[in-house]
Amino acid sequence: MRAIFNKEQKQQIVEAYFQSGKSQTAFAPDYGIKANTLSNWVKKYREENESAEVRFVELKSTVVTQRQPIRISKNGIQVELPGNCIPAMLKEVISTLASL
Repeated sequence: MRAIFNKEQKQQIVEAYFQSGKSQTAFAPDYGIKANTLSNWVKKYREENESAEVRFVELKSTVVTQRQPIRISKNGIQVELPGNCIPAMLKEVISTLASL
């Protein structure tokens, strides 16, 4: 049987989702709901709270002077790529390893 949540419960769940840091797909089962249901609730919450106070978050940047190598392992096979490899190369290696 499908659970029925009132408006306050939906709001609490959406706020808990925002605090969780999880994806909607990962978070929704914790409350016995589907990800698309949570998505609808989040959309409605944002529409209703559009004029709410603006919150600022401090972002800190990190300067990377040297890229670390990318290491991938599967079935005992280890591949190390330079940190500055092009995405197409990385995609090809991942695709090849996935087919093993």
